[in-house]
Amino acid sequence: MKLEKDIKELSKELKKIFSKEEYWQEVEKSRQEAWQEYKKGLELE
Repeated sequence: MKLEKDIKELSKELKKIFSKEEYWQEVEKSRQEAWQEYKKGLELE
């Protein structure tokens, strides 16, 4: 629950910094990076 709150707060801060288009580009970039890290973790098992 704290993580969700932290993520929402981070999202608000990013929206202040970036334009709408830049914000969604950053969100997509973060998703892709997180997915790559997740897949790396699966390969170790």
